[in-house]
Amino acid sequence: MFSRDEISQTVEHYIEGLQLPGHPAGLYMPVDYALKGGGAKKSAPASPTVTVLSDADFRERIYDYVKSPDHWLYKGDKVAVIDFYADWCGPCRQISPYLEELAGEYAGKVAVCKINIDNDNQTAKFFGIQSIPLVMIIPVKGDPITLLGSRAKSEYREAIETALK
Repeated sequence: MFSRDEISQTVEHYIEGLQLPGHPAGLYMPVDYALKGGGAKKSAPASPTVTVLSDADFRERIYDYVKSPDHWLYKGDKVAVIDFYADWCGPCRQISPYLEELAGEYAGKVAVCKINIDNDNQTAKFFGIQSIPLVMIIPVKGDPITLLGSRAKSEYREAIETALK
């Protein structure tokens, strides 16, 4: 049986949404641990295999929706995976390691990028993104595939494989 204090602390940790690094969903760190600099960090830099994009970077490297708002024209030469996320989003933090692992597995074949919608929101507004995480998988030819919400790593892998065909 749990005490009232234990239940209260568990609920508080859940609401904070700070997931313990390297642990499955549902395990959260104490708030004071996060405040002392442990665990999830604000505006964490991307790994060496994941590129952080601004709105301008997206328009330059992926698709210029200002010049061509009515016609999808991908600028890249390999499949791209774009993670629309926010630092405060627990599910976004949950899928981040999956995408980093997939970036390593598909190095040279797939470009994995992320856009923080709090810092760079014009691209998200253009696509009408209202919920995150949203992962957009862009084949070299054809229309993007979008996956909304936290998914299993295998679902991202399957969508990447589809885009590579």
